[in-house]
Amino acid sequence: MVLLIAPVLAGDAKMVIVPGKDVKGEVIKRLGLPNQTYCWEQCLADERCAGVRWAVLPSSTAGQCQLIRGPLSFIEPHAINTEDGQKISVTVSRRDPQ
Repeated sequence: MVLLIAPVLAGDAKMVIVPGKDVKGEVIKRLGLPNQTYCWEQCLADERCAGVRWAVLPSSTAGQCQLIRGPLSFIEPHAINTEDGQKISVTVSRRDPQ
């Protein structure tokens, strides 16, 4: 599995994108945020957060951030659409303490 480094760091921790996967775990917060960077910052600020699920419409930078507590289970992604048929893009990231 190839992991990409996300551009948000907090102390020694950082967020790492898990490409091609979705995630399951206990959702501790759902937030509507203006962009994914804010989502990562929220996870890094909450010690309970092990990863995030960022969902956004292709025409927008704002989306829903789910802060997830571990243990995390990475699963195969599935198609998600709005009620009017727009595709929702999901990006999964995990917290990496380095």
